[in-house]
Amino acid sequence: MIELTYVLPLRWDAEAEGDVEEMTGYLRELSRHVPVIVVDGSPGPIFADHAHRWGGMVRHVPPDPLPPVANGKVTGVITGVRLAATERVVIADDDVRYGAGALAAMHDLLGQADVVRPQNYFDPLPWHAC
Repeated sequence: MIELTYVLPLRWDAEAEGDVEEMTGYLRELSRHVPVIVVDGSPGPIFADHAHRWGGMVRHVPPDPLPPVANGKVTGVITGVRLAATERVVIADDDVRYGAGALAAMHDLLGQADVVRPQNYFDPLPWHAC
């Protein structure tokens, strides 16, 4: 395992739930390389489904009850970073994917800098990246 924690804040509604199979496969692969914390602010039934699917492979938790912030994902990030057991942490998004090589590169870069801001690379290019 790479000494790096992957924090994924998310909040899915019924419409986003169509991606759950793909996300489950991704989390399964990801958890082979790094500890994963999913901070899930989804409504009750969706949270429960995620807990059932992901509970055995990642740490799946609700966001901490914090004072309100302007962006809900910030609460998930704060919760996940607090729970991380490693010094190096990747704060992810549910539409970004890391492979083993990218995680190793992030680990190395975080050994040289306090913050690494990766750039999205789209292949193929969707309309909003053109």
